[in-house]
Amino acid sequence: MDRVLHFILAIVVVAILALLVSHNRKQIRIRYVIQLLVIEVLLAWFFLNSDIGLGFVKGFSEMFEKLLGFANEGTNFVFGNMNDKGLAFFFLKVLCPIVFISALIGIFAAYPHPAYRHSRDRYRAV
Repeated sequence: MDRVLHFILAIVVVAILALLVSHNRKQIRIRYVIQLLVIEVLLAWFFLNSDIGLGFVKGFSEMFEKLLGFANEGTNFVFGNMNDKGLAFFFLKVLCPIVFISALIGIFAAYPHPAYRHSRDRYRAV
Protein backbone atom coordinates (compact mmCIF):
# COMPACT_ATOMS: atom_id res chain seq x y z
CA MET A 1 0.00 0.00 0.00
CA ASP A 2 2.91 2.34 0.68
CA ARG A 3 4.05 1.94 -2.93
CA VAL A 4 0.66 3.01 -4.27
CA LEU A 5 0.57 6.05 -1.99
CA HIS A 6 4.13 6.92 -2.97
CA PHE A 7 3.17 6.66 -6.66
CA ILE A 8 0.10 8.87 -6.19
CA LEU A 9 2.11 11.43 -4.21
CA ALA A 10 4.78 11.50 -6.92
CA ILE A 11 2.18 12.03 -9.65
CA VAL A 12 0.56 14.86 -7.67
CA VAL A 13 3.92 16.56 -7.05
CA VAL A 14 4.91 16.30 -10.72
CA ALA A 15 1.50 17.64 -11.81
CA ILE A 16 1.76 20.60 -9.43
CA LEU A 17 5.29 21.40 -10.61
CA ALA A 18 4.16 21.15 -14.23
CA LEU A 19 1.28 23.54 -13.55
CA LEU A 20 3.60 26.00 -11.80
CA VAL A 21 5.98 26.25 -14.76
CA SER A 22 3.29 26.06 -17.45
CA HIS A 23 2.95 29.11 -19.70
CA ASN A 24 -0.65 28.50 -20.70
CA ARG A 25 -2.54 26.41 -18.17
CA LYS A 26 -5.82 26.69 -20.07
CA GLN A 27 -4.47 24.64 -22.99
CA ILE A 28 -3.64 21.62 -20.83
CA ARG A 29 -5.95 18.80 -21.84
CA ILE A 30 -6.66 16.75 -18.74
CA ARG A 31 -8.15 13.89 -20.77
CA TYR A 32 -4.84 13.34 -22.58
CA VAL A 33 -2.87 13.52 -19.35
CA ILE A 34 -5.11 10.89 -17.75
CA GLN A 35 -4.92 8.66 -20.84
CA LEU A 36 -1.12 8.82 -20.81
CA LEU A 37 -0.99 8.03 -17.10
CA VAL A 38 -3.21 4.98 -17.64
CA ILE A 39 -1.01 3.84 -20.54
CA GLU A 40 2.10 4.38 -18.38
CA VAL A 41 0.70 2.30 -15.53
CA LEU A 42 -0.36 -0.49 -17.91
CA LEU A 43 3.05 -0.55 -19.61
CA ALA A 44 4.82 -0.59 -16.24
CA TRP A 45 2.68 -3.51 -15.13
CA PHE A 46 3.32 -5.32 -18.44
CA PHE A 47 7.09 -4.85 -18.33
CA LEU A 48 7.43 -5.79 -14.67
CA ASN A 49 4.86 -8.58 -14.26
CA SER A 50 4.74 -10.55 -17.52
CA ASP A 51 7.26 -12.96 -19.00
CA ILE A 52 7.23 -11.16 -22.36
CA GLY A 53 7.77 -7.77 -20.71
CA LEU A 54 10.59 -9.09 -18.55
CA GLY A 55 12.12 -10.56 -21.72
CA PHE A 56 12.09 -7.10 -23.34
CA VAL A 57 13.68 -5.54 -20.26
CA LYS A 58 16.32 -8.29 -20.12
CA GLY A 59 17.07 -7.83 -23.84
CA PHE A 60 17.55 -4.08 -23.46
CA SER A 61 19.70 -4.68 -20.39
CA GLU A 62 21.94 -7.08 -22.30
CA MET A 63 22.18 -4.63 -25.21
CA PHE A 64 23.34 -1.82 -22.90
CA GLU A 65 25.76 -4.14 -21.11
CA LYS A 66 27.28 -4.94 -24.50
CA LEU A 67 27.48 -1.22 -25.36
CA LEU A 68 29.17 -0.48 -22.03
CA GLY A 69 31.57 -3.35 -22.72
CA PHE A 70 32.46 -1.69 -26.03
CA ALA A 71 32.94 1.62 -24.20
CA ASN A 72 35.23 -0.11 -21.69
CA GLU A 73 37.33 -1.66 -24.46
CA GLY A 74 37.59 1.71 -26.20
CA THR A 75 38.63 3.36 -22.95
CA ASN A 76 41.29 0.70 -22.39
CA PHE A 77 42.54 1.22 -25.94
CA VAL A 78 42.76 4.99 -25.64
CA PHE A 79 44.08 5.26 -22.08
CA GLY A 80 46.33 2.21 -22.04
CA ASN A 81 44.86 0.04 -19.28
CA MET A 82 44.83 2.82 -16.68
CA ASN A 83 41.51 1.33 -15.67
CA ASP A 84 43.10 -1.96 -14.59
CA LYS A 85 45.59 -0.11 -12.39
CA GLY A 86 42.79 1.69 -10.53
CA LEU A 87 43.76 5.14 -11.73
CA ALA A 88 41.07 7.74 -12.50
CA PHE A 89 38.13 5.42 -11.77
CA PHE A 90 35.44 8.10 -12.03
CA PHE A 91 36.71 9.40 -15.35
CA LEU A 92 37.18 6.02 -16.98
CA LYS A 93 34.19 4.10 -15.59
CA VAL A 94 31.61 6.88 -15.46
CA LEU A 95 32.34 9.79 -17.76
CA CYS A 96 33.72 7.93 -20.78
CA PRO A 97 30.70 5.58 -21.12
CA ILE A 98 28.36 8.57 -20.74
CA VAL A 99 30.17 10.36 -23.57
CA PHE A 100 30.09 7.18 -25.67
CA ILE A 101 26.34 6.61 -25.20
CA SER A 102 25.64 10.32 -25.79
CA ALA A 103 27.58 10.19 -29.04
CA LEU A 104 25.55 7.17 -30.15
CA ILE A 105 22.30 8.96 -29.34
CA GLY A 106 23.51 11.98 -31.32
CA ILE A 107 24.36 9.80 -34.29
CA PHE A 108 20.94 8.11 -34.18
CA ALA A 109 19.21 11.50 -33.85
CA ALA A 110 20.89 12.73 -37.03
CA TYR A 111 19.08 10.15 -39.14
CA PRO A 112 15.47 11.01 -39.96
CA HIS A 113 12.83 8.70 -38.57
CA PRO A 114 10.64 7.03 -41.25
CA ALA A 115 7.50 8.45 -39.61
CA TYR A 116 8.78 11.99 -40.28
CA ARG A 117 9.82 11.28 -43.85
CA HIS A 118 7.27 13.66 -45.39
CA SER A 119 7.90 16.56 -43.03
CA ARG A 120 11.67 16.40 -42.97
CA ASP A 121 12.12 20.18 -42.98
CA ARG A 122 10.34 20.60 -39.65
CA TYR A 123 12.47 17.98 -37.90
CA ARG A 124 15.86 18.78 -39.35
CA ALA A 125 18.72 18.69 -36.87
CA VAL A 126 20.34 22.07 -36.42
